[in-house]
Amino acid sequence: MTSTNVNFLEQSVSKFQRLDADDRLTVLALLYTEICDEIPSLCLNDVPNENTANLVAQIQKLPQAEQLFALHQLLNKDEVGETAIPTEEYASMNADDKLGFWY
Repeated sequence: MTSTNVNFLEQSVSKFQRLDADDRLTVLALLYTEICDEIPSLCLNDVPNENTANLVAQIQKLPQAEQLFALHQLLNKDEVGETAIPTEEYASMNADDKLGFWY
């Protein structure tokens, strides 16, 4: 039987959530870089639902610099910006949909 140190996991999540949006994006990018070779290519295009897929598509249509700003804005809900990405759509996603979005 395998056990997980839940306290360590909770502490890690708490520390991640206290990071500013730029640092969270950096952590997510580094994690993705580390695991991307392990992700089957078929999974990369598989998102949980149509709303998540639409949000991913909207961000992918933006120029790269604006993509980063849009992702930053999704993580930093209080910030007002010029992006056309609907942050309330992301905010209304459940945890699984958000995980699929970032995946």
